[in-house]
Amino acid sequence: MNRSTLLTFVFAIVAIVIGLASAREAQYFYNSVSGEATWTDPLIAPWIDEETGKKYWTTADGTATWESPGNWKEEWSTEHKMPFYVNKKTSESTWDLPEELAWERVNHEVEDTL
Repeated sequence: MNRSTLLTFVFAIVAIVIGLASAREAQYFYNSVSGEATWTDPLIAPWIDEETGKKYWTTADGTATWESPGNWKEEWSTEHKMPFYVNKKTSESTWDLPEELAWERVNHEVEDTL
């Protein structure tokens, strides 16, 4: 392999590596009730189980749980075929999504600038 071919090969590899490194996926958090978006984890945004599509949360020690850590939990009305929400402390119920359950994780491709 001559020097010119070797340099072309090296530059091609560097370009590929820079291209791969320059685009990465970042996660931000969005609240569909308040409209707030933030890069800081609100610590109540659920994860989504890839197999079941169900929401789950992680506790402070990293344990996964199906139970929301906040005051509200989602229930299902078989009569109305839609979710409703119950406050675990007060037993209040509502059809409206509570703000604390409205957080979601959003993956976003970010380009790094060198």
